[in-house]
Amino acid sequence: MFYKMIQRKRDMWYSSSECTIDELISYIVNKGEMRDVQIDAIKTYLYLKIACENKPLWELFSRGYFNNLNVDDLEVKASLREKLQNNPAALALYEYSTLKNEKDEQVSEKLEKAIINEI
Repeated sequence: MFYKMIQRKRDMWYSSSECTIDELISYIVNKGEMRDVQIDAIKTYLYLKIACENKPLWELFSRGYFNNLNVDDLEVKASLREKLQNNPAALALYEYSTLKNEKDEQVSEKLEKAIINEI
């Protein structure tokens, strides 16, 4: 599930002007010798190496590097909103808990409730 968070940020980077690999990926796609999952893996690998400066995943998550949620859009108490705005690691954990899997089931309702009730 963390992969979904990384994938969103990767795709944002890939479509931005900061991306330095678009020509390489276009070449690979045009050659037609790799499967989509292989191309996806290469994109992710290069994103983590280039855009994320090869930092460890734990550090990227704890600094909120992959956070996609806008705290102002959340329907939560003001005290929780303030905590999430000031703590990117908590926001990353909250976002993770609200993700949905392939069956459209929430990853962890218990974790979301724990964050809401005991932040």
